[in-house]
Amino acid sequence: MAHKIKKLLKVNVRAKDMGETRHFFEDVLGADFKSDRGTDTIGDFVGSMVELGDDVVDIVAPTSNDVPLAKAIAKRGQGLDSLCYEVENLDDTIAHLKEHGIDTFNHSNYHGSKIAFIHPKDGTGIMIELIEKAD
Repeated sequence: MAHKIKKLLKVNVRAKDMGETRHFFEDVLGADFKSDRGTDTIGDFVGSMVELGDDVVDIVAPTSNDVPLAKAIAKRGQGLDSLCYEVENLDDTIAHLKEHGIDTFNHSNYHGSKIAFIHPKDGTGIMIELIEKAD
């Protein structure tokens, strides 16, 4: 098996208000704007990436009050949403996780990259996003 986590790609942060949160990271903390991701593939949140030192923070804000992200903010508040790790081979990583009784969900393909998530109940309270980057 080629199961290997290569590196932390980004930290995803839940935000009620994109502008307010970007202002904090950019103007207060000195982060550099990296990219506006616009609306995600299913249309329930907008994303904006900033670089803070050598790290990337992906700020995500819901597009309406009835989408899953808005419900997560209502339940858990703003703040850490998930950690995103690059893996060498997503299929092998998923098989490795299954061997340890951990299921993944929301398998998708985004611009050729393969993506899956570990639910917080299995990730010691943290949602973990796994990405096998497209070449």
